[in-house]
Amino acid sequence: KVYWEDGAQLPPEHADAVAYEMARIEVLAPAERDIDPYVKSGMIKIIGEETDEAYLKAVLECRIDPSLIKEYGDSLELVYTPLHGAGYRLVPEALRRAGISRFHSVPEQDIPDGDFPTVASPNPENTACFARALEYIKQNGLTTDVIIATDPDGDRLGVAVKQKNGEFTALSGNQIGALLIDYIITARRKANKLPANAAAVRSAVSSELFDDICRKNGVTPVKVLTGFKYIGEKIKEYAASGEHTFIFGYEESQGFLSGGYVRDKDGVAASLLIAEAACYYKSKGKTLYDALCGIFAEYGFHAEKTLSIAINGATPMVEMKRRMDSLRSRAIDSFGGSRVAVYGDCTAQTETVTATGEKRPTGLPIADMLYYRTENGATVVIRPSGTEPKVKAYILVKGADSSDTDRQISAVSAEINALFA
Repeated sequence: KVYWEDGAQLPPEHADAVAYEMARIEVLAPAERDIDPYVKSGMIKIIGEETDEAYLKAVLECRIDPSLIKEYGDSLELVYTPLHGAGYRLVPEALRRAGISRFHSVPEQDIPDGDFPTVASPNPENTACFARALEYIKQNGLTTDVIIATDPDGDRLGVAVKQKNGEFTALSGNQIGALLIDYIITARRKANKLPANAAAVRSAVSSELFDDICRKNGVTPVKVLTGFKYIGEKIKEYAASGEHTFIFGYEESQGFLSGGYVRDKDGVAASLLIAEAACYYKSKGKTLYDALCGIFAEYGFHAEKTLSIAINGATPMVEMKRRMDSLRSRAIDSFGGSRVAVYGDCTAQTETVTATGEKRPTGLPIADMLYYRTENGATVVIRPSGTEPKVKAYILVKGADSSDTDRQISAVSAEINALFA
């Protein structure tokens, strides 16, 4: 990953310029081993504990109501696994400094190891990553409220919460995003810290439940292309223009950011924020699971599924483009038995209202991405993977309950698979 001076990953125009310069290099000279001259000249800066301290200070300043953890931190029991990754020091340190005292790290996963020996995949999106934490809870007779996990980079967060039956359920990125934005708005309003021009940003493949929560509470929801660098761009844009005040950003792949001190997803700050939210609901006699159920009761039950469709052949990238172009030329009337109300093509930067033929801007940069919104509130987003010969289809549905959304997802999944058969 390469970052620009504003702390965000390179935006497309800078990435293209860097790639151009790299392509001009015909012969790579052997790397110089001695960096001292560059350190002395100031070209290279070695960071130390002063950077850790500055970072932790910034993370702790992201708390909306520090008194919540001070008052209820002793009664919240939290188990954490860094999955052998970079979060093993800073997540526990941030939580301890905030006042979480009943805090446990999973011992065998608290050791940095690039082979990740205790997990099949160190991805907090996979529910299996919580297996060792659950064993640890059982073996030690803990009364844990929340389990959190960070990925090897320490920038993404997984959360598992206790249900009414005492069993834990892992939350999706969209569910965590909904819990966090709902808490941020609630707590900021209570503390008179909710700006009149507040904006919250999500990726285009994330749930519209986020938008519903924002709109109901007077916060402007903003949609960007997939990739946290686009959220970073918005933070920079708003800081310069003053049009909005950024309060939160997230991606469905479990990347979250609640402050502008960095311009990338941050698992450390997200861990602290979910702990603060858990303390808030504990103060109300509720759990995070209760809070999520309350959100669904207010806004409808939302669920999602991502399909990864492998594209085979001698030239899979060419075939992937052909498949996307074929979809563009094909009129899709419905998904899951509900008529398509809006069809969007980000290469043309236009969306079409199917009933009237009205065309309007997508509000997104040019990208190889299609989306469909149905009359019953479902959204389907289709785009090629940026790293693999796969097409990704994101199915986002809304229904009366989980059986309703399961039915919708099953029907739409079958239709999408048929499109690529």
